[in-house]
Amino acid sequence: MYETVFSPGRIGSLSLENRLVVPAMTSLLSDPDGVPTEEMMAYYARKAMGGWGLIITENIRVAPHGGASVRLPGLWEDRQIPGHRALVRRVHDAGGKLCAQIYHAGPQASRAVSGVQPTAPSALCLSGYSEVPRELTEEEIRVLVADFASAARRAVEAGYDAIELHGAHGYLIGRFLSGRSNKRTDRYGGTLEGRNQFLREILTAVRAEIGPAFPLLLRLSASEYIEGGITPAETAVTAMMAEKLGADAIHCSAGTVETNYRIIPPSAVAPGAYADNAAGIKACVDVPVIAVGRVNDPLTAEQILRSGKADFVSMGRASLADPDLPAKARAGRADQINRCIGCVQGCIGENKKGRHCTCLVNPTAGYETELTVTPAEQPLRVTVVGGGVAGAETAIVAAMRGHRVELFEASDRLGGQWIAASIPPGKADFAAFLKWQAYMLERLGVTVHLNCRASAEDILAGQPHRIVLATGGADVRPPIRGIDCAVPAEQILRGRVRPGARVAVIGGGLVGAETAAYLAREGRAVTVLERLPEIAGDGEPNVRHYLMEDLERYRTAVYTCAEVKSVDQGQVCFVHGGEEHRLETDTVVLAAGLRPASGLWEALQDCGTPVVRVGNAAEVKNGFWNIREGFQTGREL
Repeated sequence: MYETVFSPGRIGSLSLENRLVVPAMTSLLSDPDGVPTEEMMAYYARKAMGGWGLIITENIRVAPHGGASVRLPGLWEDRQIPGHRALVRRVHDAGGKLCAQIYHAGPQASRAVSGVQPTAPSALCLSGYSEVPRELTEEEIRVLVADFASAARRAVEAGYDAIELHGAHGYLIGRFLSGRSNKRTDRYGGTLEGRNQFLREILTAVRAEIGPAFPLLLRLSASEYIEGGITPAETAVTAMMAEKLGADAIHCSAGTVETNYRIIPPSAVAPGAYADNAAGIKACVDVPVIAVGRVNDPLTAEQILRSGKADFVSMGRASLADPDLPAKARAGRADQINRCIGCVQGCIGENKKGRHCTCLVNPTAGYETELTVTPAEQPLRVTVVGGGVAGAETAIVAAMRGHRVELFEASDRLGGQWIAASIPPGKADFAAFLKWQAYMLERLGVTVHLNCRASAEDILAGQPHRIVLATGGADVRPPIRGIDCAVPAEQILRGRVRPGARVAVIGGGLVGAETAAYLAREGRAVTVLERLPEIAGDGEPNVRHYLMEDLERYRTAVYTCAEVKSVDQGQVCFVHGGEEHRLETDTVVLAAGLRPASGLWEALQDCGTPVVRVGNAAEVKNGFWNIREGFQTGREL
């Protein structure tokens, strides 16, 4: 099944046990001085235990002011070497091999982070920049080339197995390569050859510093997917040049700061979407090529490799979701893999909030030193009421601790609101998490009662030591005349109500917008009415990008700052722009949010048994926080 994935491979002089690579992902776990912390070491060591062929660190700064965050590692001084040596030792002891990715953020190293004006090949005001960068002088460029070479030397001294130059994603090297951001007329610009000059000098200097045999990788954006940006043909030329100057592998990424939704594609993007970019590079070079692009399943990796499009496959966010993915696939247990669902909430979503990287489906990612699950001192009888993702997560972790757990679910299947969440366009992978939770409940011996709407008396009859209420939320019905005839979005998504040809969706949050996209794709005329100034404002930017594309492609009408006044049979009355409008409809869909379902909580207040609420039953929030709350509750029982 996975013959190619688990065949040995080589990058220069480095032998690798398999073809699966963990690419660089910003964890924000480093000390501000650039030294790896214990948390960072545990994070990488945990991946190494899972059997990945090669792990690449997050971007290591070559200069103190060269990072997009102060919580990135650095190798700009010799004093940082011992900390990196300790990190490498931890990864090696766990059975992994570690590659140091070195970089300079260029214009993305904002003044807010570095304290100085950012620099770039040209002083251009482009979208994605926090401020206009200063154009580098030729003398400054020579210093930066030396910085890369010195950082590479320190990486070798620290014991890393390989080095990767980060030339992608709109960081400094990538900005020199791109005709959109490099408008220089000296030898560092003007032509493709000129735009390659900075990278050419870095490659030459680094190779001279580390010697001819040390493995050296280069990461490039095969396409920036923006007008005037880097094209696949240009990247092929750059890759050919890099191979000639000593690059041992080309790591084919995609996107730039303005097209971040390409760098970190959400579930709306098909798995392996950028493999053809890698194939175009592979046709032009003889060194190994690494493909990337939302590969969350080892079978997809196997297909890319067998097709000859690449020699290795990167599975970054898949390694966050399940660091044991390679070990499980190799052992024939692929059905047990906790797959990345492409939600981008725990990885880039947390990074953008200044918090370190984690994962919605795997709360321990990035928290390896604190979110441990240990055996309970005294096994308890635990009753969980509600089989949504929060309740199931609580039951799983409680059972992992050795408690005897029963779970009651009123409907005929587990999942709750998450079932509907997996139905809109591009969200099929969300169902994989429900499948994994069901597997874990069975494996851990949790007794699951479906079609069982437990009363307070039913719960107490089992004499539990602890009760967990995960009964979810009920639909909010805003004070609008006639709103009772509106159909909740969940009922539409789960096929319980068949909508007519003309649909009005009241509420343009993520749920309402995704429901509208789902209905519009089915050929219905859909109008979204949202009281706030934008729709899907509660969604991650990368997710929202593709959702807005869908709404536009299928001609969905959207009214923001709209106040719905009444819902009558076949008509919705609303005010927009100071004017009253009447919209003819066949179906009105309600997506105005949820409120905690509190009936059982009130009934159990004086039962004498400790009761705790989790998920939307405690406070309405998104799946990311509901799952984390369920995990934490299970740990504390």
